[in-house]
Amino acid sequence: MLPPFCRIMQKSTKTWILFLLIGVAITARIINFDSVFTAEGVLPQGNDANYHTLRSIRAVKDFPHVPHFDPFMNYPVGAPILWPPLFDGLISGIVVACYGYEAGDEDVATVAAIVPVALVVLTLPLVVLLASRLLGWSMAIWAGLFFAVLPLHVIFSRLCYAD
Repeated sequence: MLPPFCRIMQKSTKTWILFLLIGVAITARIINFDSVFTAEGVLPQGNDANYHTLRSIRAVKDFPHVPHFDPFMNYPVGAPILWPPLFDGLISGIVVACYGYEAGDEDVATVAAIVPVALVVLTLPLVVLLASRLLGWSMAIWAGLFFAVLPLHVIFSRLCYAD
């Protein structure tokens, strides 16, 4: 049995390691900061990110309804949107909470740029907690590091890749 001071240090060390892992995860995902936040405004990375931002803009204007049909796809007939509405609803909900119903397109693009990185910051502690329960603390550190720098996960959760 460890004395109380050692147990406190042990918890403190775990907290610092978790913050370090979160810092590594954020750093890996915001390397493209200069190409996203430019003098021209926020530039989404890729067609899917552009469409998620557009759908979020439409959702803010008609909050809390997220469009399920796009009249401009398959013009002039229109087409149903195949993506589930949760991600775009999350972006539009954050925009309405932070900027109100009169938020501009640039406000929506800014939130859409930050949300993927914020979701990683919220998910990483859950990964570490689950791994520590299943595999122990030393393997949880490795699981968190793997989650933080896994190239495919970094690509799809980097700054302004709202997809």
